[in-house]
Amino acid sequence: MVGSGTTESALGPMDFSVSVSRATTGGLITGSLSKTLRSNSRGLRSTEITELVVISANHAIVEGRCAKIPSGEPRTFQANIFDFGAGGTKDSFLISTNDGGQLGGRLISGDIAIRLVP
Repeated sequence: MVGSGTTESALGPMDFSVSVSRATTGGLITGSLSKTLRSNSRGLRSTEITELVVISANHAIVEGRCAKIPSGEPRTFQANIFDFGAGGTKDSFLISTNDGGQLGGRLISGDIAIRLVP
């Protein structure tokens, strides 16, 4: 799955980037995920992707470990990612950490693509 863009959140616009893949079922997960709030430049960057669960052709969950920006404090995260077609106008990106609530929502710019490999 790949995607980047901006979503509205309760704290204002939030930029994100995600690129996560697994070549075979149960195989090694590779990739990265990040998000940054425009209002204060705070965010997170993944340090390890530990789970990739494809719920359906348009919904995936990514979990892992991350570092807060700018402090570097370690946290865990869970992202719910939705791909509702080309153009990204209906796609959604929602993320939460073990020390905070969920942020995100429908994309205001960008696109997400979830690709299933048989």
